[in-house]
This record gives sequence, structure tokens and C-alpha cells, in this order.
Amino acid sequence: MGILRDFDPASDGFPFANFDTDSLDWDTYRRSYLSIWPTNDVVGAPLDVAFYYAAFEGCAEHGHCVGLSTLAITIWQLGGWFGFSSPASFYAGPPDTYPHPGPESDDLRKAVHILHARQFDAGNVQDVLQTVKAGHLNDGMAAYDRVFDGLASGDLQVVSISDGLSDGHAHCLLPYRCETLASGERDLYVWDSVRPYALYPDYYNSGYNRIRINGPTDWTYDQNPTPAINNGYLYEGVHHGWLFAFSASAVRNKGSQPFSVGYLLSDLSYFVLTGSASVAQIEDDEGRLLFETDAAGRPTGWRTDAGLAVAPWPWAGGSGSGKELYLVAGADTAITVHVEGGDYRLQVASAGRLTEVAPRGAGRAIDSIRVEPTGDSHALELRTSARSRRFDVRHVHQSQPGQWAGVHVRDALVTDDALRVELGGTGDAARVSGARARRKVDVEFERFHDGMLSSSLLEGRRFDAERPLFATPEQWVSAPRSVQPASAE
Repeated sequence: MGILRDFDPASDGFPFANFDTDSLDWDTYRRSYLSIWPTNDVVGAPLDVAFYYAAFEGCAEHGHCVGLSTLAITIWQLGGWFGFSSPASFYAGPPDTYPHPGPESDDLRKAVHILHARQFDAGNVQDVLQTVKAGHLNDGMAAYDRVFDGLASGDLQVVSISDGLSDGHAHCLLPYRCETLASGERDLYVWDSVRPYALYPDYYNSGYNRIRINGPTDWTYDQNPTPAINNGYLYEGVHHGWLFAFSASAVRNKGSQPFSVGYLLSDLSYFVLTGSASVAQIEDDEGRLLFETDAAGRPTGWRTDAGLAVAPWPWAGGSGSGKELYLVAGADTAITVHVEGGDYRLQVASAGRLTEVAPRGAGRAIDSIRVEPTGDSHALELRTSARSRRFDVRHVHQSQPGQWAGVHVRDALVTDDALRVELGGTGDAARVSGARARRKVDVEFERFHDGMLSSSLLEGRRFDAERPLFATPEQWVSAPRSVQPASAE
């Protein structure tokens, strides 16, 4: 860019290789975002805890490519960040810990943790979802144009790549130079955190550090260009992965976690699936689908046409991994999630509200869960391929820090008909309907205020197709409580 010297991978990239961290702690969570509850307390802050386990805690278990790329490009552009100054190559890794040492400085390690975790900043999530909605999830030409414009304007970009639907080795790269060849091909030259110059000088000196782009999905990035450089991956756009760019400035600044209480960003929600199941398909009411599928209906790749604004978040694990995270543009968008497997938990969250669905028992089935958020309320319609399957459904509405109300519908039986559960946004009402035969459920209302947890349990309430169940709290039972840390299960 005109106002800066050119980025030099030898001096402006970190000299140590990318590193893994199994779990980011609650203190890092609080340092990454504003207004996080002081402790990991599922009773005091159910939404903060839900997002911590859904997205934050494990986001660096496969590496810190977002954090390292963002910090390196920010130090180059601004001269320093978080107390670390240019050149980035000054900050060495500890000796004798190749190939994944990370930095020698504990403070630098913490800074990388924080910037990596800020990939969930609301502005960045919105940006990525707009890219998806425009049909540019896997569009090398659009990514090239965005990097080119960013280098010219100072809105510097980071590039995200993946080589497939599952086990696609999702990765981020720092692009610093654009070239258009006489053939019309385009090259993005990148700094790669798993290929630091100090360990792989020939990778850069020989020009191997490039993404070659021939068309939107015709692109290649090879981390194994020679027999001597061979412990990486070959990324190709034809394998139904992705290539897109996002702004480094959206990641580096501290803001609110996008689903925090009181955060007035009403256009985002997320789905997270954990357990022994996988998402088979996600669709909206207009029939737009997230996945390309084979003849048997199994996902084979992401659909990249414009429309459905659902983004798979690449560092959450991926399809079939036991943990899948999807972000949705439009908190009031009706979405149907098809889940195949046994024991699992599906969470649906947006600012100030959380809904959880879990089947009882580990028998395999394909369940269809239609979520209809309206304002603060949620309606869920449950169907299953099993002869019968019981579900627990919980909704929490948190109006302000340290204050929330919820309703828990337990042991709801679904057979060959749909069961509909409507949950009041303020957590003080539930409506259960849709069963052909007469059935019963337990309904428990909960509320937390001024450090006091209260509940109202309604057992064995009956309903059928002609007589839906309308439930509201009756007798409240209160008890003081201590901090209760949650778990990932």
C-alpha cells in the first residue's frame, strides 16, 4: 500500500510456528469481550456460559492462525499493538520446541489468544455472513478483489481457506501482495503462520507462498511445494471448501460478545450441535439449502449460491466432529435443522435468549427441528424418523446481567406427528400442541433475580391435538445458591 513499506515475511512475520491451545480460560474470555460475567457461573450468566462452551473455549485447539495473522498485519500497519512493536520477527519462540513452539513471551501468547478469540466479534461475524449471503463463500476472484482494495485503502484483510466439508484443514493467511499475470491468472502472496520465514526461508524466497487463482472456485494453495517442504496440505477450491477475505480491523478491537445480554444487535443467531450426531441439512422456508448432497442425502459440500445466510464456523470442529457451529444472519429467520444421530444437544441463541433441544436416549434417528424465533419468543416444531422419541426443550430469556427467566418442557413425546412447543420470550409461559394422541409433559419454570434461584414445577400436564397445553407458573419455590460452574456436556 502506498503509505507503508511493503510487508516483508522475513521481518514482519513472527519467526515461530503456529501453536495449539486445548482450552482458553474464562479470564481470556473476559479480556476478549466487554461485559462478560465475572465467573463461569451457569446460574448467574447462562448466555455467557453457553457461548463460552459453544464457540470460545475450544476455538484455538487447532491453532491460532486468525490471532497470529491479525496481530502480525496490525503491527506492520500501525507499528505496534497490545504493547508489541514492529518488527514481529523480534519476538522469538522458545528453543528446542519445533515444530509448534508458539512465542517465548507469555504476554505475547496471551495477546494472540485474545485476538484469535475475537474472530467472533459481532462486526466480523456480520461481515462473514454478508459474504456468504452474496454467494462468495468460495470465490477466489472476490477474495482477490477485496484484498487488492484493502491494500490500497488501508482496510487490510485476512484470508480464510478450507479444502472440503469435513477435515478440510481450515486455515487463515495474511495476504500482502497481489499480482495479475499476463495469462489472466491472479496470485495472492501470503504469510503463513505454519510456514514462518525463519523455519522455511525457501518457501518465500522461491515464491511458493502464493494462492494461484484462475476462477471463483478454481484456485490452489500448496503448503508442500517441494520434497523438503512436505508437512502441510494442498488446498484446492474444487473440493467444496471455501476462500474468502475478512477485515483485520473487525477482529482486533474489543467489543461485546455478539449474544451478550443487552447487546442490541438483533440480526445474529447461532446453532451449535454437540454429541454423537451431525447436521445433515439446514434450510429456510424458501427451500434454500446449506449443503450440496449426494443421492443418499449425505452432505458433500457447501452450497455457494447467494441466499441462505448461514455460515459454518470453520474452527468449531466441522461436520461429524461432535461439535458443529453455524452462525445465522437474521435472528428472526425461521430455519429447519435436520440432525442425524443419537444423543445430542442443539442450542439456538441470539442476543438475550437461548433455546436448547435434547432427545432422551441414544438411539439413532433423523430429527427435524424447525425454529421460529419471533421477537424474544421461540416456537419449535419437532419431527423424528424414529417410531417414538422423547425430547427436553428449554428456553431462557435474560433481560439484564444477573437476571433471567426460563421454562423447561421435559419428556415431550414425538411419534409420527409433529410436536410444537411455543416458549414465551419472558420465560413465563409455554404452549405445547400438535399430538394426535393424548400425552403429558412436565413443565418447570425458573427465574433468577438478586442472587436467588426460584422454580415452579408442573408435573404430568396433559394435552392433545384438540386441547393444547397452556402453562404458566403456579407456586414458586426459592433457595439461595452458590456459584455453579457449567461444563461442556
